[in-house]
Amino acid sequence: MQWVCSVCGYIHDDDEPPDYCYDCGTPGSNFTEWSDDDEDVIRDSFNDEVDDIDLKDDDSAADDDGDMN
Repeated sequence: MQWVCSVCGYIHDDDEPPDYCYDCGTPGSNFTEWSDDDEDVIRDSFNDEVDDIDLKDDDSAADDDGDMN
């Protein structure tokens, strides 16, 4: 059985949810049994976070010879 953390999306593979999330530390009460819908929720959440990242073409991170500072 798999359990998913509703806070960070960590997936725990065991018969019971953990006492706490090994990634974010939230209590085990925030775990729900994994369902096929969870994959879509996690993917959508990840895509939203990626969309929020500002990927500007900024040369300020490289010095004159093109190496990163």
